[in-house]
Amino acid sequence: MESLMRNSVSLSVRNAPKGTLKQFRSAIRWISTHLLGSRLSEVISIHLIFCKDLCKKEFVYGDCGWEDDSSPPRLFTIRIDSSMTRFQQFTTLSHELVHLKQFAKGELYDYAYRPEITRWKRRKINVEKTDYENLPWEKEAYKLQRSLIISWAEETGNTKFIHKKK
Repeated sequence: MESLMRNSVSLSVRNAPKGTLKQFRSAIRWISTHLLGSRLSEVISIHLIFCKDLCKKEFVYGDCGWEDDSSPPRLFTIRIDSSMTRFQQFTTLSHELVHLKQFAKGELYDYAYRPEITRWKRRKINVEKTDYENLPWEKEAYKLQRSLIISWAEETGNTKFIHKKK
């Protein structure tokens, strides 16, 4: 596994909770490599930003957006609410990395000129007429988020970072 991790995603982290930078970096690299494969993960850049009270201010625990004009994109920003418990932060990170995979592999595409329409695997979906929990990209992210972060923690000896206390 270590050979897969050497040439992985380019990464920057801002405002990480005290004592967790190494673990968040490890989780991103491990999950990215598992979702994207080693070749694709080598050309991805991620900026992880922890934001205080993101949920109170913007009503999201986290989000993933791209910052470049490549199609599919290669430069991403993931924001995570720093007010949550560690377990919630790691789970949200895992969820957002699934979305990153969806964008990077061209499975998920947001139209800038028609924000109500999102393409999912060649199918156009009107997000304004579809309940959040029925969006197929959200179903996939929720399905994978927990197993990915638990697998990372167990394989890397970081289970103490995903316990449900802060």
